[in-house]
Amino acid sequence: MVRKLLLNILLLVIVFFCFAFALSNILIKGRPMWAYLNRSIMLRGGQSHQMTCELDTIHLPNDGYFIFGSSHAYRAYDPAYFKKAGIEVFNAGSSSQSINCSFTLMKYYHQKIHRVILDIYPGSFCKATGESQLILMQGSPDFRLAAQLLLIKINVFTINNILYRALRLDDAGLYREGGYQGRGYEMSTLEMNEPFIPDPKREYDEEEYMHLIEIIHYCRKEHIDLTLVSHPLPIPDEKITDYWKFKVRMREICEQYAIPFFDYTYRYNLDNSHFMDMNHLNKKGVDFFDKKFLHDKFDKIPIWN
Repeated sequence: MVRKLLLNILLLVIVFFCFAFALSNILIKGRPMWAYLNRSIMLRGGQSHQMTCELDTIHLPNDGYFIFGSSHAYRAYDPAYFKKAGIEVFNAGSSSQSINCSFTLMKYYHQKIHRVILDIYPGSFCKATGESQLILMQGSPDFRLAAQLLLIKINVFTINNILYRALRLDDAGLYREGGYQGRGYEMSTLEMNEPFIPDPKREYDEEEYMHLIEIIHYCRKEHIDLTLVSHPLPIPDEKITDYWKFKVRMREICEQYAIPFFDYTYRYNLDNSHFMDMNHLNKKGVDFFDKKFLHDKFDKIPIWN
């Protein structure tokens, strides 16, 4: 009886994996069947795929900087602009990258990392959605990193994605982003043409602040130079009270641990021509911000030919 039960279970497992294998590798209009049946499946491609493939092989000099953060990061720091000032940079930001995902990347690539710029903004400390975990799990060329990302949060969505990641035969990206410039940076020349829409009131999550403190302790232990930055955003039409909660908390943390924090969030009244949307700088905004940050942190201004 027990033997028959075990054989039936084994048969079900074999059937399931055959079915999952087919769903992972049969494409319809460039998308795996699994993505049509399950909306949580993230496709491999775009900035996250191109960035992680470069990150896996790149080596910066010891005075070079790795930048981590969300799309705020990969759209705001142009490595070519920094190189003009004599500073080597790799932009390891990815879409919606949570602080915990940034921490996982830092630990995984610790042997090549000596200096870190962590891009944060008020939304970084809201409860993580899990999107960045799934995107990086699919994008990374190394399955070991995908497995470590899985451990951040194990649920039906992450399990589905790790199975799809493990069973697909072709690791090529399924789509590309036209603005990708290399070293993780994605450029946009679009100008924001929408009226200002205030963000909904944020609910900060203490756990996200704790992940930041974990990063601070880790960087000290590993002798990694850490800098925190929040790039400019469109100034709200009215006072945003939850931003001040973020500002006060960050001041407390940075003073306690003596961490430099360059907060440009609402310091400049930039017009719409500097932004591609409510959250991201375009090329004009990047030129303004990178020049300002290089001057403030490094006392350098690049000279363009």
